[in-house]
Amino acid sequence: MVYKFRVDGHPISKSNFKPKGSGGSAASRKRDADLKAYEALIEWEVKKQMEENGWEPLEGHIQVFIILHKKWDKGDTQNYQKSICDGLEKALYANDSCIKLITTFDGGVDRENPHIEVLARPMEKFEYIQAGSLVYNIPKDGNKHLKIKKIPKKNKAKDVCPDCGAGFVETRVLYQKKYKICKNNHGIPVG
Repeated sequence: MVYKFRVDGHPISKSNFKPKGSGGSAASRKRDADLKAYEALIEWEVKKQMEENGWEPLEGHIQVFIILHKKWDKGDTQNYQKSICDGLEKALYANDSCIKLITTFDGGVDRENPHIEVLARPMEKFEYIQAGSLVYNIPKDGNKHLKIKKIPKKNKAKDVCPDCGAGFVETRVLYQKKYKICKNNHGIPVG
């Protein structure tokens, strides 16, 4: 099941909140207050929408998609993740360490109605996500390492390497056995 939320208002980036000096300037204290208010708004909106839909907080490994519809085209898309995830933390899940995959999209400029959309779902034991010629394998078993595997290119030739899908470019004899060699240097015994 996918949980979908919408929170109105221009997203606030957490990376812009750098205090100056020991107590910070008046401007940085105001921005810090704005950030805390924005995170509280996300928490409140998500709790309200979860209650309306009868949804329970997610547990275990979670996948989150964030779509930003900003008021202006400024700021690094990835810098918005932290403030949004901190706002989601008390409403959608217990701790943001359970997020195992997060993706942030720039949904373009919406000057009239800036907002964020958040899609979240529990992850199964293994999730495979294809992006271009790569497959990302995200294990749920506690292993925190993302495994990436190249997708073999489709080759129209009848004779292709079973490991990578590339066509064979030569034949070599090694240890009195004949091998077909693909362009990625994989060897397959002949006969």
